[in-house]
Amino acid sequence: MVAGHEWWQDMRQKYALVEAGWRTGLIYRLHYLATLLSAPISLLIYYYLWRAIFQATNTTVIKGFTLQEMISYYVIVMIVGMFTWSECDKWIEEDVVRGDTIIALLKPFTYFSWHYYFELGFTGLSLIVNIIPVFLIGILFGLKMTTGIFFVLFLVSMILASFIYFLITFIVGLTSFWLFKIAGVRRTKRVILAFLGGSMLPLSFFPDSLQKVFFYLPFQYLRYIPANIYLQKYSYGECLVYIGIALFWCIVLFVLARLIWRSAYKKFAGAGT
Repeated sequence: MVAGHEWWQDMRQKYALVEAGWRTGLIYRLHYLATLLSAPISLLIYYYLWRAIFQATNTTVIKGFTLQEMISYYVIVMIVGMFTWSECDKWIEEDVVRGDTIIALLKPFTYFSWHYYFELGFTGLSLIVNIIPVFLIGILFGLKMTTGIFFVLFLVSMILASFIYFLITFIVGLTSFWLFKIAGVRRTKRVILAFLGGSMLPLSFFPDSLQKVFFYLPFQYLRYIPANIYLQKYSYGECLVYIGIALFWCIVLFVLARLIWRSAYKKFAGAGT
């Protein structure tokens, strides 16, 4: 009975964090409106660009993608990007700069949990406001639909991608304990994750030697792998392998985040950051 009460109290506290993230997201409602306006423009650019490329090359398939699959790829990448988006590095940096880190440490949560559940609420608003309209817009551009087990595997891969993205962002945020202001580091992170994650161009367009390097990095599991699972580019077995590797990266990055946080906390406690 006591254990059940403690579990309920823990869930209420986590819900309060999620709600705080949700309310913070409401403050940035102009950002969501800008995304809704920019999404159709971005898709229009991708559509006419790739239609021109397909017409110029006089082919129906480029690097394993038809025109419909290419447009669908960018729609799904955009949706996955909204689902996985995290700015906890910005929140961590602001706390360090303002000297508010102690406030988070006084909460009845670990530092990691505080930011994770806050981001769940913050991202949840984006899911409702942006993803459904973008999905509907994608249908107008010829989004290829997927069904059955592939859709389930896609959802699983997207959840893992969200956790990987959060962990990377959390680790970047912790560097502010040493670097103080990390705006440049955060911009660099966004560019690297967009490029190596496959947001700008499918990774299959790169030379085979680089693709082999990508295989040993966690970045392709942020956008490229989930999008290709959705497009049914892999067999069931291959999907499970990629999901297993993504889970492996979640564990590795989580352990790394814990280790870096311990070091950051020692610096904070020793220097009074």
